[in-house]
Amino acid sequence: MAENAVLQALSSRGSSEKLKRFAEKFHPRRTYESFEALLEDPDVDAVYIPLPNGLHCEWVLRAAGKKKHVLCEKPLGVSAEEVRRMKAACNENGVLLMEAFAYRQSPLTKKAKSIVESGALGTGQCRSHRGSLKANSNLSFESFSFNKIPSSAGTVSAIG
Repeated sequence: MAENAVLQALSSRGSSEKLKRFAEKFHPRRTYESFEALLEDPDVDAVYIPLPNGLHCEWVLRAAGKKKHVLCEKPLGVSAEEVRRMKAACNENGVLLMEAFAYRQSPLTKKAKSIVESGALGTGQCRSHRGSLKANSNLSFESFSFNKIPSSAGTVSAIG
């Protein structure tokens, strides 16, 4: 945690044991057994939303409505319309909305960037990158259904 920050409050989605474990590790000033209670705390300036993707929009809107700045895990929303709604709610309430891209601050990412910038790999430019994800060969395209994916988690969870 940043040296100039205070963990004001911590909440959980109903697991008091998990909440207790996290509180012992991170020492918040307060703990709450519900997200709603945390949002009511006037000493909480900002919230981090690490919930399942399908819950991001609901809780960003709730946090914005309580004038809390929001750092939300990626993906910010499961549709462009959700992201527009979240952005509008945060703008209307004068709070910041940011999508969490922690890898940008990773020591590994910073090291890779410095190696590329140093010229150690040559002076050419990488203009694009292609990647792929190999799924279990027993799966068929017809087996995928976004309606069956819990919390709109995306294709990665659909293929295991």
